Order: sequence, then structure tokens, then C-alpha cells
Amino acid sequence: LTFQVKPGENSKCRMYKQQIEDHMLEHRCQRDTCMVALGGGVVGDLTGYVAATYMRGVPVVQVPTSMMAMLDSSVGGKTAINVPSGKNLVGAFHQPRRVVIDLELLRSLSEREVVEGLAEAVKMGCIRHAPLFDLLEGRVEEVE
Repeated sequence: LTFQVKPGENSKCRMYKQQIEDHMLEHRCQRDTCMVALGGGVVGDLTGYVAATYMRGVPVVQVPTSMMAMLDSSVGGKTAINVPSGKNLVGAFHQPRRVVIDLELLRSLSEREVVEGLAEAVKMGCIRHAPLFDLLEGRVEEVE
């Protein structure tokens, strides 16, 4: 059973959440349904939030395809959608059962997407884990 959303931040909304839930209900998905989020951050957030709320919570596996999603999916189980009042204001914490990362997918990304992901890694290193920042700082020439 599959459901595709249009690329971009506009898809992370109540309308798509409802459409996914209705699709699952029409196909008689139950509490043993495991959702798989194959895509970038928008797909991961949206799928994770549906998984957190569908039948009071079903398992989810994250398969991130962007560097930002690879970094973000592995930290904290944050899920959310956007609403007219702002970004990520309606959501839940719902830990994925698994995060499956294929580093070969990074080869398909633009330079800008890779740089944005590296910036996120550095930010996380500065905020949460000084040894990670030290590792990145010491190996700058290898990150090209």
C-alpha cells in the first residue's frame, strides 16, 4: 500500500495528513500496520505524525533520502505538520522503530543540499556533542 505526496514544505499539512489517514482507513489498516517514510524531511515529519496519531500510534520506519533528513530522523522522534500559524506547531514525539540510511543516496543530492546537511551536523555538534564538532573540525578537508 503506497501513498505519495507532492515534494515541498506545502505537503506537510492537515490536508495530506487527513488524506493519508483516510487512505489507510479505506484499506483497513490496523494497529499492526507499519508505516515507512521513504523521502526527505517533509515525508518523514508527515509520516511520523500520522504514525503517532493513527489508531493512537502505529510503528514507523524512517528511510531518509536527504542529508538533513538523515541527521534529523535519527534524533528524538520529532514529528509535526505546519499550520497557518506557523511551521511544526502541531506534532508529537514518536520514535521510529528503525532508521535505515543508505549513504549512496547522498550522491544524488545537489551541492547545496549536502552543504545544508553538513551545516546541520556542525550545529548539532556545537550544541549537543563537543566530540562530534571536534571530529568535523579536524577533518574539514575530507568532507568534499
